[in-house]
Amino acid sequence: MHTSTYKINRTPVDVRSQRTQDTPDQMGGPVAAWLDHDTSAGAACTQCALGSFKSFSGPQACSMCPRNTSSSGVGSTDVTACKCNAGLTGLDGGEQCVPCYRGSYKDVLGDSACLPCPSNSSTEAGSAKLVDCRCSRGFSGADGALCVPCSAGSYKNATGNCLACAAGTYTSETASFECTHCPTRATSSPGYVVLTDCICNKGYTGPTGGLCEACAQGKFKGFLGNSSCIECPHGSTSEEGSDNVTDCECSAGYTSATGRECDACQPGK
Repeated sequence: MHTSTYKINRTPVDVRSQRTQDTPDQMGGPVAAWLDHDTSAGAACTQCALGSFKSFSGPQACSMCPRNTSSSGVGSTDVTACKCNAGLTGLDGGEQCVPCYRGSYKDVLGDSACLPCPSNSSTEAGSAKLVDCRCSRGFSGADGALCVPCSAGSYKNATGNCLACAAGTYTSETASFECTHCPTRATSSPGYVVLTDCICNKGYTGPTGGLCEACAQGKFKGFLGNSSCIECPHGSTSEEGSDNVTDCECSAGYTSATGRECDACQPGK
């Protein structure tokens, strides 16, 4: 019985002379490839995949791009087609792709410089997207967009939106990342902006925005503010710093039948 045979032709070629729609010239020059042509089966060479290249003809496999690089298309014929990944920059085909510095980003392959974040925003080193730029402390806005300063009476010391100063604190500055505490024994409502917004606590009195001192013995003050303390009812007294009229108790020699007003004890009592 006669057995037919065929010959595999393994010949380096310039495939520009034989390119078809399936083997485009990716680099505008000779595509180094090994034409593995089986005359009976019609086998053909395949292009190097993304992230690889081959700069010579032959049956060898395509080489992987250097670390931190990739190619932008298939069929790359030179190491210079390997470009620094997004978030890194350096020469094409090089081994030294370095991360974008803090406060910058790069969202494309290649040797282009990293771009600075919008004003008052920053990124971590090696950022690859504009939206990685986040507003700095004291500023608020969408990621990668315009950052505006926190208004007086508000602050921001982390990510997110500006927050109103908590009760007992204030800030008169814009773009604040912290609020200032009111003087000791004074407080304020949330979102207040100046020292004079700080008022004395109950049981204390003093000038607006100044030092608050405890109500003296025999006096009380049951509300916030800087007004004077009030004398206890006749025949009663209180401890220092009292904040309610009920803190006023009958003095020695006085008594109260109603629990409100104190009257002098009767003779002999």
